[in-house]
Amino acid sequence: FGCGTLVSNTLSIPVLAEMVPGVLSYSQLICYDTEPEALSLSGHGGGSGDVEYHWHIIQAQEQITVVTIDPSFTLGSLVGILQVSLEVVDLYGCGSVESNEVVIDVLPELEQPSIISASSDTLCWMEGINLDATGFAPYPWLSLQWTSVPNQSGVTSGQQSYFASVANLDTTTTFILEVTSDYGCGDISSDLFEVAVFSPLQPGAIAHDVLPQFSSAFCFGDTLASVYNVLAPSGGSGQWVTEWMVTTLQGAEVFSGIAVDTLPSLELEVPLQILRRTVDLQGCGEVE
Repeated sequence: FGCGTLVSNTLSIPVLAEMVPGVLSYSQLICYDTEPEALSLSGHGGGSGDVEYHWHIIQAQEQITVVTIDPSFTLGSLVGILQVSLEVVDLYGCGSVESNEVVIDVLPELEQPSIISASSDTLCWMEGINLDATGFAPYPWLSLQWTSVPNQSGVTSGQQSYFASVANLDTTTTFILEVTSDYGCGDISSDLFEVAVFSPLQPGAIAHDVLPQFSSAFCFGDTLASVYNVLAPSGGSGQWVTEWMVTTLQGAEVFSGIAVDTLPSLELEVPLQILRRTVDLQGCGEVE
């Protein structure tokens, strides 16, 4: 009909950008009972921009959710592994998106080692001993250090240092084992392990009465009436048995027997050798 054209107002319909979840950083390995670095979300966007953050935390197969308005989160000290993911929820109704998951792995608590030995912890002089480390899990990230007081240069560590050997101990010695975390989680030492060492076994001394007119000589047929202890044996375990050994110079036995304070009387017909042998009852050798 040619009556013309009318145009209405323009209606603009804005469309919010698609929500982008961003990246949650980052997985960590921490020491036992320490606090990880704060978790934070970066690179997220879209939607209305009016959002809240739902932190999903899984520990020991149990999940909790913490809601915040901050894209960063501090966890506090941990003693067990955590899995954390973050859901960004748009308050305008544009839905939600989930970030990646991060894992906070917690190293086990350092355990105090113990030192044990299969042999006696009391040794004869110049004996050796083998020591074993026990009481803790042998994680590959642990370093072990054996020390002794006084310092024993003969201490040698075994494979991965889980045992140590020391030879020729000549004095009572205390051993210590220190376990150190290669991740910087500190160190812990064993209790002191003392190995007592007996002093060397000493033979003491014997003597006999000398006839004044002959100095140290005797006549054929004389009686040697008194051979006696001048100095008692010492050292070793302190538990010994002693015996007299009387032989000719050629080694033929004339008399042997358990030693008392004096040797029984001997009639002298040939030159003799007289010894007092001391035998340690705990295996610390014998001396003459």
